[in-house]
Amino acid sequence: RKNSLQCVRCGEHTPVQLFWERYMAPLLGGQQMSALPAGARLLCGGHTLDVRTEVSLADCGVSQLSTLELAGRLPSQGFSRMHQLLEHLVETLAPVASTGSTLPTADEPPPLSAREPIIHAIDAEISEIRSEIRQRAADRAASPCCCMSCTRRPNSTLWLCGVLLHSTDAAVVNLTYRVVQLLLRARADCAAPIAFFNEQSGALTLSGEESLHGWLYRAVHEALTPEGVAIASLLTLRQAYDAKTHPLLWQHPTKKQTLLELAARSYWPCLLQSLLPALDLSRLASSGALSAVSMASYKAVMSMALNGRHELLSLLLQTGITSAQHVLLLLETVLQKKGKLPMIERVAAEMVRYIGPLGNDTSSVLKVAAGHSSAAVVAMLLDLCHHDKQGCDLELVGVALAEACDCNNDEAMQLLLSRWTGQCSAIQAQPLLRAFAARGDAATVARLLSLGSK
Repeated sequence: RKNSLQCVRCGEHTPVQLFWERYMAPLLGGQQMSALPAGARLLCGGHTLDVRTEVSLADCGVSQLSTLELAGRLPSQGFSRMHQLLEHLVETLAPVASTGSTLPTADEPPPLSAREPIIHAIDAEISEIRSEIRQRAADRAASPCCCMSCTRRPNSTLWLCGVLLHSTDAAVVNLTYRVVQLLLRARADCAAPIAFFNEQSGALTLSGEESLHGWLYRAVHEALTPEGVAIASLLTLRQAYDAKTHPLLWQHPTKKQTLLELAARSYWPCLLQSLLPALDLSRLASSGALSAVSMASYKAVMSMALNGRHELLSLLLQTGITSAQHVLLLLETVLQKKGKLPMIERVAAEMVRYIGPLGNDTSSVLKVAAGHSSAAVVAMLLDLCHHDKQGCDLELVGVALAEACDCNNDEAMQLLLSRWTGQCSAIQAQPLLRAFAARGDAATVARLLSLGSK
């Protein structure tokens, strides 16, 4: 089953064929070697093991606590030689260690002598494919191009590109990006692209109708992986990518903004939309980047909130990367911003949806809203404060009312007075009495004395 994990214990001298028959065949319904599924293979660290060999696991480079993966071979669609070269490069970049040695780390790429000939061959293949397409364009009787724009289906080689985009070798990543561009649309005179990386926004963009071609966009996203799409977006924007950092944490060389902040400030909402799958909590936790990406997300949300990008706020907040407590702090900062009340109202309406019932921080944010915001924002927060309470919290309303009175926010003051019900203690009424007495509002003072003290 897909993504299922089985823990087994066996001797290091167990032959690969015996390991297959004893542990892997039962998972496939007891299939024997003769009935081996077409293209099925056993992988260790990206290297293929021959399941029909009598060589021991240790001699094949399988060490303690190794993970063996059952995978199939992707059928090549059109660009068969390119497919073979990329498969060869994938295996070269993930070699199996010799017996008794440790596997190479991600920061130790194989020597140039191993990967450079393959890189040159792939580069030559790209040129040859484009040359063949030119000849086909001149000959109408020739077979059509095999890129996704012409075939209207994702090329299987894209899945190999998704693996190679995660390489720590910059040359491999840049070459893989060129292959991706070729697979999506080989030439300018090919059919109009369905899914492509927009040169202005950098985002993976769907140009066709969602109902007809949305599945193609999702297939490309799945093949390249969410992180691979983020890397390709950076390369589309002609930015250098340092493979030692998570793509969402990439920083602009001069603006010092992460990719998330860049997407938040972009005029193109599609860039942030194409990055959302990479904000999956489980993916970030497994990569160890959850804390750092959460901080980058906090800065991105702040940028959108302070600049009135309310249409993008929900896209980022719905991922759950930014905690409710941080959203509350950001909302308090936004409410203190002067001017542009309609913009602040729209931003506050989006942020309130992701805060939840307010706890101990209720008084602080409501007090700020009462002093600086419109009645609409105060009403939203007041409803949120009383979401899980019976009746009106007069102490809370009193603190907000006193702040509105001190800041001369008549609109918020009238709203809070209309919500005043019941009686509060004399101690709770004292700040209100002082505030309204300073304004010379005898009528309101009389009302508070009759209803707000006991």
